[in-house]
Amino acid sequence: MRPRARRPLTVPALLAGAVAVLAGLLSGCGTAGDLRSAGPTPTATGPVRLWPDLPPVTAPPYDYGEIDTVAIPGVQAS
Repeated sequence: MRPRARRPLTVPALLAGAVAVLAGLLSGCGTAGDLRSAGPTPTATGPVRLWPDLPPVTAPPYDYGEIDTVAIPGVQAS
């Protein structure tokens, strides 16, 4: 079986593709929906300030390297 001959792209098809790409690029440019500042706000330093209604944690989380690592058979890390 002989493979089909590929048709070359025509000028209108190339022009339509270029217009579609250009329209997509230009649609991202504009000033609608700009971010506006609400003014200076304090930075939360922990969950206590984020969720004041919740009780505090019973044990703080471990820092990286604070606990020993354990090899688990059948689990591979890359």
